[in-house]
Amino acid sequence: MSDSDGLLSSAAVTVLEVAVARDAVPVSALPAEAGLSRSTVDSAVSELTRAGLVHVERGGSGAIRIEIGSPAALQGLIDSGRGLARPAALRLLQARRALDAVVKGSPALGAGVDEIVDLDELRSRIRDEVAGTSRELLSLHSGRPPTPEMMAASTPDDIQLMHRGVDLQVASPRSYADLAYMRDHVHTLAAAGARIRFADVVPHRLIVLDRRVAIVPRDVADPSRGALFIAERSLVQSLWYLARRILRSGRALEEITDDRDDHSPTPMERRVLLLMSTGVTDEVAARHLSITDRQFRRYVAAIMHRLGASSRFQTGVRAVERGWI
Repeated sequence: MSDSDGLLSSAAVTVLEVAVARDAVPVSALPAEAGLSRSTVDSAVSELTRAGLVHVERGGSGAIRIEIGSPAALQGLIDSGRGLARPAALRLLQARRALDAVVKGSPALGAGVDEIVDLDELRSRIRDEVAGTSRELLSLHSGRPPTPEMMAASTPDDIQLMHRGVDLQVASPRSYADLAYMRDHVHTLAAAGARIRFADVVPHRLIVLDRRVAIVPRDVADPSRGALFIAERSLVQSLWYLARRILRSGRALEEITDDRDDHSPTPMERRVLLLMSTGVTDEVAARHLSITDRQFRRYVAAIMHRLGASSRFQTGVRAVERGWI
């Protein structure tokens, strides 16, 4: 597959990932680092150059290096989906941005997106949507954990939902598992058939019902701001995909040890990841953080090590899967 039909070849995406991980890399080192033949690398570099994703720099010693091109071009790669050699990874990053857009109020309210602020109307609408669910309900919890009273009140409804044959899947932040009443709630629902997972961090509160509607609170800490009910098909599909990936990356209660290690990102790691996701250069990111370029790259390397990632592209994917951004 080549750029002739608007898609990047698999080799081009592989070379791009190596370049992103290193910021600049000698062309002579690419065959070994990318696991490709020299002729394939040359073809991939030409493809990336034509797309504006990299540019070639000739050093004084005659060494040839490739460097990442404009951030806009790289962002365009993900936005347009041209890098379909990694469809699942690109789709995950797109889904995470879709959630950001919803929370920040970009898409414009219109067909397929309703905002409800009145709390009585909000509760009634949620009840109606849940009552109309027949196959699957995916739920991501975020923010402060529900109180014991809230858990006790919701348990009968959750069990009744599963008795109707609905597949209930819930992801909560890892910190929830430290609460005794939450563990009791998990055992009760699991016994009724629910699949409950704990992720390092969950990015936002989200409910997706039968892949037909998604419910997203404007602010998990302030219910008075209401919620969005989304029925626009492509947006619902993106949010469903994000919820499913976070659920799959989470761990069951029995898999969580009692060592109380903090697996969540530090505030600085989160800021670094967010800057990486915008596509700005290392120099610009370092200035935002008031650190040197070298310090920024050290932070990036440390985050990659924590996530077990081999490239910056993979780092972004794994950070989304674990709810870090």
